[in-house]
Amino acid sequence: MKNLLSRYISLSLALRYLNPLRTFFSIITLICLLGVSLGVMVLIVVLSVMGGLQKEIQGNLFAHSPHVQVCYRNDFGVREVIPDWVDLSEKLRHVPGVQSTYALIEDYALVDVQGRQRPCFFRAIDTENTAQLEDLKHLVEAGNADLDMGEKAVVSSIVAENMGLNVGDMVRVYTTRNFQEISHAYQQTELPVLAEKNARELHDLKEWGKSLKTVKEREVAGKASVDKVFNLLNGLLSVPRRDAERSSLMDLLAVLNDGEAVDGGSVAFPEGTRKEWETILGGFKAGQRNEADMECFRKIKELVMPKDLEVIGIYRASQHTPSPDLFIPLVIGQELLGYEDDVVQAVALRVDDPYHVETMLAPVMQALEKEKPSSAWTLETWHDRFNAWFELMQKERMMMSFVLSFISL
Repeated sequence: MKNLLSRYISLSLALRYLNPLRTFFSIITLICLLGVSLGVMVLIVVLSVMGGLQKEIQGNLFAHSPHVQVCYRNDFGVREVIPDWVDLSEKLRHVPGVQSTYALIEDYALVDVQGRQRPCFFRAIDTENTAQLEDLKHLVEAGNADLDMGEKAVVSSIVAENMGLNVGDMVRVYTTRNFQEISHAYQQTELPVLAEKNARELHDLKEWGKSLKTVKEREVAGKASVDKVFNLLNGLLSVPRRDAERSSLMDLLAVLNDGEAVDGGSVAFPEGTRKEWETILGGFKAGQRNEADMECFRKIKELVMPKDLEVIGIYRASQHTPSPDLFIPLVIGQELLGYEDDVVQAVALRVDDPYHVETMLAPVMQALEKEKPSSAWTLETWHDRFNAWFELMQKERMMMSFVLSFISL
């Protein structure tokens, strides 16, 4: 026995402290062992729970979120709609590693249920994409997700609970496009009327029009006076103006741009310039602010009517996971945003391995270069959209490991 203990020093130390010479069994040693065991067990269990929670949340995100979004931006970096999304979607579908592609529209809307209102984030998807609908069906806990071209919606469990919705209820959706139009019109009414605020500048513009002289079927003015009028108009356009007034000022600039420099330091304009100049300036009238304010509201291009949608399903959502409040068909989303043509905001991609989606960016960009310059396209992965959220969870896991390590210690 002694030879065995001398060969295994760890076993010898364990028996020495568990069975000391003066007592039959060491309670202190047993408590220490149980403490270490419980600490390690808590560390393993908590970290496993956190890891499982992260994987479950990622699975829920993959069920309703695109793995990659393809957006088109103009020279100013503003996202524009994609008109030829069907052909683009078909080409991207043939990229190796891409499972499916579908059109995507996202925006905010105001949902009304029997007088109770709530702002909601909706996502309009192509209902002909069966893969997207199949993934959504796994999250549905009441009703179904059989969205077609009709006026239907699948709402999150959070919205259903807060607004008392059940399958078969009707919700009225108001688009924010109307609010933007009305807000713009209201902001226009707060601007001063140019005929009252800048009466002196308008008087100088009228006097310049009267100074035009007719020479050989052309109307001529001095170059210095033309430059002065140019500077005057640019100064009037440099500050916020009502849409109608800004349009008239731009028309005056267009008239000046029709002039041609001639010998003698003069600028010649086509015949009838004076009359056209006076006609444009005649639109600026003082003392009619109320009429000008009403004109701002009459200039609203279009009011999109609200949509009454039937709730056909309620899907499982979590307060800790970012998710849309409503899923609606693509055609309904286009109508809510006032898209007259069959255009979309983005084309969504679902790939074979979403955990390594970065490897798909290069081949997707190569396919996009054949359509338009690569600099005009923007690829946004699911990791980019929820990066801040996953970083927070990763930091929580790290701090949890740090704290629980002291328990084990």
